[in-house]
Formats: sequence, structure tokens, C-alpha cells
Amino acid sequence: MFDSIKEYVIAFFKSRLFVLTAVIMILFGILLQRVFVLQIVNGEEYLNNYVLKIEKQRELKRLLLFFCAETAESLPAAYNSRSAPFHVVCVRV
Repeated sequence: MFDSIKEYVIAFFKSRLFVLTAVIMILFGILLQRVFVLQIVNGEEYLNNYVLKIEKQRELKRLLLFFCAETAESLPAAYNSRSAPFHVVCVRV
């Protein structure tokens, strides 16, 4: 019985199936190592970079806002003195 198991093991190590199994196991080990490094070691850095990529900076136009009454008088509701070109928006009350 021991001899038949020994012959089977020797035949397996001499076959092409052993080479294929060894290559698959090595590739699986490399894959596990890469996933560990990407997720556990560098995961927080990649997450922070991803958050920065999905947030887009937009510059808003400066507005001069007026409350437009029925009379000819318009009262400024908001005013930004640093901005030279103004966009006027009237809000009916």
C-alpha cells in the first residue's frame, strides 16, 4: 500500500499536471500578495486620491442681488465689493 502511494506521488511530480499546478499556485500567491499590498498597506492612500478625483472644484460667479419691488426703488440685498463685473439678479418679493 505504501509503495502504491509512493509511486503515485512520484508519477504526479513527474507529470505535466504538477507543473501546471505549481504555476497556478505561484500566480495565485502573487495575486494574493498584490491584493494585500493594494488594500491593506496602501488602501487609505488610494482611497484619499480617489476622493480627490471625484470632487470637482468650480468657481462661482459673483452676483449683485437686488430685491425688486413694485416701485422704482431697488434695495441691494447682497454686495461684493471685490468683484468688478457684476451679474444682477432680481428677486421679487
